Parts: sequence; C-alpha cells; structure tokens
Amino acid sequence: MITKESIACIIVLVLFGCNTMEDKNVPEELLGEWKTSDTRYVGCVLEFTDSKIIFKNGSSYVNTNFINDIKEFHKKDIIIYEICYKDIEGEEFQLSLFYIKTRTGGHIRFRNQEKVKWTRIGPT
Repeated sequence: MITKESIACIIVLVLFGCNTMEDKNVPEELLGEWKTSDTRYVGCVLEFTDSKIIFKNGSSYVNTNFINDIKEFHKKDIIIYEICYKDIEGEEFQLSLFYIKTRTGGHIRFRNQEKVKWTRIGPT
C-alpha cells in the first residue's frame, strides 16, 4: 500500500534529488534575475541559475525548469542562445534569446519579442 508519506518522498526526490542537469552551466552573462520595463510584464522576473530557468510573476507564481542544453552563436556584440529545458512534468521547451553586450553590462531580448528589453536586477 502506498502511503501519503511515500508519495511525498517520491515528489521530493523528483523535484530535488533527480536533477541531472547540474553539469549544464549557464553562461555567466545570463546568471541572475532579469526584469523589463515593458508594462505587459509588470511583476515578472526571469531568473537563470547554473542549471535552471525560473519564470516568476509576482510573489504567487514561480515556474522552475531544468536546462538540458544551451547552444550559443556569436555575431559581433550579440550572442544568440538556444536554450532547451524541461518543466517539472518533463515537457520540453526551447527559448531563443539574444544577449547584447554593452559598456554597462548587457541586456537580453527574446527572439520572438525583440522589442522587449530585459535587464539584470539580481545578483549573479
């Protein structure tokens, strides 16, 4: 018989113990929290850790995803990143973004929303 404690233990192991993405290092220029001044995304934060991409919307919504692969392509002062990641249920997604180098550090833009500028707000 499966108990509630067994189910809880399995969930904890899946969420925290089975992260095989630890060796997928996110490039240093992406690490940290990012925010945009675009009014459509008020309260939204994008965060990159060494192995995760986290989408936050205010204090009530957090979506943690595990990075499988990152490919980068260089063009002058722009780095194009193709990031493959999985959500907690194992569904795969891909995010394409541009990192634009500037004298003050840089910013990112999503390939499908090139007019929306995201700047780093949190520690790396």
